Amino acid sequence: MDFFLQFATGIVAHRSDRSQWSFLGSAACFRNRETALSAAHCVPQGSEDGLFLILNGTPYPMTEVVRHEKSDVAVLKAEVAEEDEFLRHHTFDGVASGLIEGGDFNAYGYLSEGPMTGPKLVGRFLKGNFQRYFGYKSPQGHDYFAGELSVPAPSGLSGGPVVHPHNSKALAGIVTSNVESYAVLDQVEEVQEDGKTRTLESRRVLSYGLCAMLSGLTEWLDEEAPPKPIAD
Repeated sequence: MDFFLQFATGIVAHRSDRSQWSFLGSAACFRNRETALSAAHCVPQGSEDGLFLILNGTPYPMTEVVRHEKSDVAVLKAEVAEEDEFLRHHTFDGVASGLIEGGDFNAYGYLSEGPMTGPKLVGRFLKGNFQRYFGYKSPQGHDYFAGELSVPAPSGLSGGPVVHPHNSKALAGIVTSNVESYAVLDQVEEVQEDGKTRTLESRRVLSYGLCAMLSGLTEWLDEEAPPKPIAD
């Protein structure tokens, strides 16, 4: 049976008491359809009540959120109804081992177009290559080993799966954020204004997506999202 990232990727959403929906990011079904991985910042502390995992257009209430103590990764557990064999086939069954310098990646996520509270989310497939791997500390305090992607991570892609094309059912990482790189262009002008000196710089800014690499989190994942036992 073929494997499509689209059907193994869901949406993290929150519903308020007034039944208003907020879409927080994407998620990747991991080892079964009742468990998913997402970025921890997509499910911030205090948001547990009213969280839903939306799979194939159907919202399922979350029962538990387990955040890694350092990395921007969280395990989500939900009450998912019985699905047909095709959908249940679409889970990521493990973690990719090793790093591939300059290796290709595929990613999938539900990108928002317009306000995050708006109804329009579009599932999109992205591809590129890993540009580098490095230790990253986020402004939110997460500290993890990151892979830098050759394309930006648009709003809504956070929490989505990143895989190697040759092994799509093994997760390499979870999309987390963007990092910016800039160069100061040749023209720099100093302006006298109200007796103060300002330096104006013309910059060229590039954004690259980041993902939290999962190869170093296997023990934690085995504990919080263990593989199903093999039937005799």
